[in-house]
Amino acid sequence: MSYSKILLISAVLAAVEARFGQEQVPVQAVSSLQAGNPGEAATLAGGIPGVLLAAADPCDKLTLADKIAALGTGADVLDAAKGVVAAEQNFNPFVVSVPAICGDASLPATEALRGIVPLVDPAVTGSDAENANSAASLQNPFDATGLSVAECTPTIDFQTGRAGRKADEGTFLPTDALVAQGQQDALNPNIIINRVCDQLTNVCEANDAAKTQCLDAKAQILASGDKSADVATTFNGLLGF
Repeated sequence: MSYSKILLISAVLAAVEARFGQEQVPVQAVSSLQAGNPGEAATLAGGIPGVLLAAADPCDKLTLADKIAALGTGADVLDAAKGVVAAEQNFNPFVVSVPAICGDASLPATEALRGIVPLVDPAVTGSDAENANSAASLQNPFDATGLSVAECTPTIDFQTGRAGRKADEGTFLPTDALVAQGQQDALNPNIIINRVCDQLTNVCEANDAAKTQCLDAKAQILASGDKSADVATTFNGLLGF
C-alpha cells in the first residue's frame, strides 16, 4: 500500500473518530450541576452518551433532556438541558444519508426546550445551514407552539442515487413512510413539500396549527425559488425539525 493511501485512510479514520466523540460534548455541563438530589445530575449526565449513539432512539435524547430540566429552575439547568436537545446524534454517513430525528411531537415536554434544532454531522447535505439554525435556536427557539403532526413526521430529505436514478442525480422524498407511501421521488422539492402538506390532512391527523405551519413553509420555499439540496434542511427547520 502506498504512503499516500495510508495517509488518506488515517485521515478518514481520524475524522470518523472525531465525529463519534460528539456524544461527550454535553456531559460536562450536566454533571457539574448542583441542582436536584445528591448525585442525580451525575447520573443523568452518565446517560447522555448512550442516547447520542447512532443506534439510539432519537426520542430518548429529548426524554433525558426533560429529566435534566426538571432538576431545578436555574439558568444553568435549562442551558444544560438545551445542550442535550441540540446535541449531535452519531450516525454512520457511509450507511445512511441523514441522521434519525424524533417523530414524537410531544417531546420535549418542557416548553423551554421546544423549538431547538439539533446539530447534524458535517457529512450531511445542507449541514451548514442546519447547524447555523441549531446555534440560533439555542437563543431564539423556533416556534413549535401548538403544533401536532400526530401520526407523521413531516420532514423531507435529499439523496443522490436513489433506485432508478443516476448515481449523481439528487432527488427529494418524504422521510416518513406513511407520508411517502405511493409517492415517487422528485427532482423538484416543491412536489414533495406539497405531498407532505397534503398528507398532514389526508392521513396524519395533524392539527390546524401544523397544517398552517406546513403551508407557510411551503410558500416560503416556493417564493425563494431554491431547488438545491439545502431546501430539505430549510423546510425541516421551518417546521421545527
